[in-house]
Amino acid sequence: FTGLAGGLAPLSIKGRAMPFRTDQDTDVTVKIDGSDLGDFDPYVRKYIGRTVQKGKLGVDAHVAIQHRALDVLAKVKLDQFYLGDKVDSPDATDLPVKLALALLRDRKGLIEFDLPVKGNLDDPDIRYGRIVWSAVLNLLGKVAASPFTLLGKLFGGGEDLSFVAFVPGTDQMGPEAQKKLAALAKSLQERPDLQMDVEGAADPAEDGAAMRKAELGRKLQGTDLKTLFFKTFPPDPKAKAPEPPPAEMEQRLLSAQTLDAGALDDLAQRRAKAVLAALQQAQAPQDRVFQTKGTRSAEEAHQPKVWFAVK
Repeated sequence: FTGLAGGLAPLSIKGRAMPFRTDQDTDVTVKIDGSDLGDFDPYVRKYIGRTVQKGKLGVDAHVAIQHRALDVLAKVKLDQFYLGDKVDSPDATDLPVKLALALLRDRKGLIEFDLPVKGNLDDPDIRYGRIVWSAVLNLLGKVAASPFTLLGKLFGGGEDLSFVAFVPGTDQMGPEAQKKLAALAKSLQERPDLQMDVEGAADPAEDGAAMRKAELGRKLQGTDLKTLFFKTFPPDPKAKAPEPPPAEMEQRLLSAQTLDAGALDDLAQRRAKAVLAALQQAQAPQDRVFQTKGTRSAEEAHQPKVWFAVK
């Protein structure tokens, strides 16, 4: 069969089906090229809670029904698909759909994905439109929940692009940082609707220990451990205590080093600035990269890292 979807878009259906038992042996390919997404506005309103601003739909789907088991694999193309105003719908998802679409939409405005749909016609609640939209929302939910996994698959840089690690006590990035930052810069170039937040963090334990060690190292320049130790801990002449071994001297001196108020926060901010500079050098669009502060969980805020978020 050939025709026009919505009166305009070329439509073809090829394959086989038993005229009176399509639930037993149906195997067809359905192709739609350039259908106006405005025709799907009622469904978008119902399931997403927004209007369709504009867009075109292309579908290349293989539909099989064997013994009442439905198996569909659709290759979907959405060209210039943008959502419009919010509308009230009790069935609308609370997923961050706009973020998911921004992650999928390339710089040419094209979104492409494979959509598997499965079901059984014996299910009394089965509705083809419902299970298709359930599959769509499931896909968008996975994308929005793990954005950096998707970006890593698309643009490289490793499995987790959500952070870069730093050498404890410093604003020097770890060995994997440059690869990740190059991938993030590429992601922003290729996904023009994405914005990214950058937030520095510092670990009071790991960073604090490294900073105290560095401070002790600076104080030992031009003097020796023993001299600095007895200058810091003057001996009691009456006690006649034995001289501690060098390892104990070092540990006591490390414990005696204090960090300036705000030293860890300053380190976190310097790390964020280092990442911003590296992203700029990698030609990330600067108007869509923002430094943030105070949005991370306590666990994340106490790690020697810079964290990323997309929106």
